[in-house]
Amino acid sequence: MRILSYLLFLLLPTYLLAQEGTLKGTVKDAVTLQGLSDITVKVNNQVVKTNEAGAFEVVLPYGNYTLSVEADLFDIYSEPVSIDTNVVFAEVRLTRKIGGDNGGIGEIQLNDNELDQGSTGQGVNSLLHSGTDVFSNLASFSWGAMRFRTRGYESYTGSTYLNGFPMNDLETGFQSYSDYGGLNRMVRYRESYNGIDPGPFSFGGVGGTSNIQATASQIRKQNQVSYAYANRSYNNRIMYAYATGMQKNGWAFAFSASKRWALEGTVPGTWYDAYSWFGSAERKINEKHMIGLTVFASPYRRGMQAASTQEAYDLADDNYYNPNWGYQNGEVRNARVRNFYQPYAIINHTFKLNEKTKIFSTAGFTKGRFGTTRLNWYAAPDP
Repeated sequence: MRILSYLLFLLLPTYLLAQEGTLKGTVKDAVTLQGLSDITVKVNNQVVKTNEAGAFEVVLPYGNYTLSVEADLFDIYSEPVSIDTNVVFAEVRLTRKIGGDNGGIGEIQLNDNELDQGSTGQGVNSLLHSGTDVFSNLASFSWGAMRFRTRGYESYTGSTYLNGFPMNDLETGFQSYSDYGGLNRMVRYRESYNGIDPGPFSFGGVGGTSNIQATASQIRKQNQVSYAYANRSYNNRIMYAYATGMQKNGWAFAFSASKRWALEGTVPGTWYDAYSWFGSAERKINEKHMIGLTVFASPYRRGMQAASTQEAYDLADDNYYNPNWGYQNGEVRNARVRNFYQPYAIINHTFKLNEKTKIFSTAGFTKGRFGTTRLNWYAAPDP
């Protein structure tokens, strides 16, 4: 009996030291509370990845540890955890970096007058350059409708990138959001930096810089169809969006298509016909290399409104009087029709040198057409 007690006394500390517990947890966006997939979670020297729902699990001996999470676009997260029971639960909520997407506020929804290729208002360009700064948010979203120009700068002083590819027009320097109109669910995540602050994708500029994150792995997992009715430039919009997120097989896919149309908008004679399509595929080759391809376009045709004189508005007794349209052979015809079609193809490669350094390479190509029709008076006065 004494020998048995002695053996139990020797083996009990060894058993206690050998006890293990399971740390279970989820990683979520602090704003949307959506689970984040393929996020690296470190518990001291052990490293695991979150699944499609943002969950992770790791088995550890009893003791005290440090749980840390690092992810692109989010602040670094770290907290102590103690494993002293069979199962320990942890919920990690990641906060987006300053300048990153702030929940729904980062979704691009502009009216189609602002989507014109020729638009030069700072209020339009600054919509993507807002961040958590109070003044920037007010200047972009509240005052932008009045064409407020931040610090008086024209919009060409700000730069916009998509997956690291510059979207500003090479001829005018301005950026037209008609390039990806109707692709709201695919282009809603972005990084923004105000003023000359440098970012990971640009050295900065006086008008601010922003980068839209539209690679397949960065787009939230989704499968949805939506319909919207409006009473402005177009009356109807139907949109489909699908994204897988990064899958276990190392592939990520995203797809979206939409149509916007109106037989006549708020202004007489301003019909609208627009389509949009988007496709992105990304392959995680190994822990160091990832390559992706993104293609998209947003072609449209629409009848335009023209400015007129107060006398014409008074004679027509209508402030929506539009001299651009009339009837030809019993059908409505608009003399000024805007046509736009410019597809993009962008290739990305990510090389992870170590835990702190990544090299992000981008190559892209775009070619298209943009034009507006008008009547020719053959040197006669415009009637």
